[in-house]
Amino acid sequence: MGELTLVSFNTHYGLRPLRGHATPYDLAGVLRDLGGDVLVIQEAWRPDGVRGLVDEFGDAHGYTVFYVATGRASCRGRWPHHHPAGEGTIGTAVLTRLPGRLLGELRVGPTPGDPAPARALPWVEVQAGGDALGLVGVHLTSRLPHGPPSQLRRLAGGLVESDCATVIAGDCNFWGPGVVTLLGGRWQRAVRGRTWPARRPHSQIDHVLVRPGRIAAHDAEILGQQAVSGIAAGQRAQHLQHTGLAVRDLFERVRITHDHVGEVRRVQATIIALQKNAADLFHHAIKVVDPRQAHSLAQRGAEIAGTDRLFLKLLPAAAVYEDAIGK
Repeated sequence: MGELTLVSFNTHYGLRPLRGHATPYDLAGVLRDLGGDVLVIQEAWRPDGVRGLVDEFGDAHGYTVFYVATGRASCRGRWPHHHPAGEGTIGTAVLTRLPGRLLGELRVGPTPGDPAPARALPWVEVQAGGDALGLVGVHLTSRLPHGPPSQLRRLAGGLVESDCATVIAGDCNFWGPGVVTLLGGRWQRAVRGRTWPARRPHSQIDHVLVRPGRIAAHDAEILGQQAVSGIAAGQRAQHLQHTGLAVRDLFERVRITHDHVGEVRRVQATIIALQKNAADLFHHAIKVVDPRQAHSLAQRGAEIAGTDRLFLKLLPAAAVYEDAIGK
């Protein structure tokens, strides 16, 4: 029976927002603190002719990097943007410490209004305890109303022939019920809660989705922004506080308070959470984390930024508890 942990995070080119003067933050430090067996990274910037920060992080921390470019882009101007004459590419990367291979690039473009007409998504297979898991890293256009629905339909069509246990994770730029409906095929949301905008989140547009069959999802939650060191200059999140509550007689549970991210739908058991600091740095991000790390994270006062958490377990088909998600 394979187990793995998954993190999904939108880097925003490794820059703070405009109100933070679009200055770089410590992206490598953020990714290090997020951890996980598999990372799904959106808006990973690769300048022409050099390795990008996400690639360098993968090399330094034992991850294999599977990168699919969304399109040409430029970091010139007030804020990075797609541009056919840009000085690099922006894309979605799947980083894995587990054995993996690129199954293909799922084309979801062109879409009217999308500045990345050749938008494609990495489709990766990883091996967890001898079990194969398909993973699609998602970053869809934000061009409403037609962009995300059109790309979700194309994504669903690209996965029709796959009977492999599969997870879709990332920035869908669309609300959960619509995502599930447009994908079809009994997809279910493994993480529920508000993810956007970061300053006053009211909607969930970032998702982790699974299909019942060979996957059970455990210990999912959305976290505040200040849980990872290196994002906010001169600001630190409060340390985790133990409550001493045992979860399944294996882990200690950590309580959260978060003023803006409410309605966190727990999947079986919540293991870790953080107190929110006032920083307000990213629009949205998702984290999915191994609950077995809870004790060590709390010991070192981990700061886990703006993310959701999920622990995935691959099960024999006959053993799956299909109601484990969303209750």
